[in-house]
Amino acid sequence: MEAPLWQPGFHDYILRSSESYSQKWIYVFQNPERAELVKSAHDWKWQGEIEVIGFD
Repeated sequence: MEAPLWQPGFHDYILRSSESYSQKWIYVFQNPERAELVKSAHDWKWQGEIEVIGFD
């Protein structure tokens, strides 16, 4: 039996402001460090933004 591709539960968020975006980005950025995959989030070679979201 194959392992599931996705975890059983998730949360999505509406990004309404640059502050909201920054908070979510910091959380995601720190995930590899919290999961103990790297010593520092900056060491995760796949980190970074694909598209910068601008808010007016």
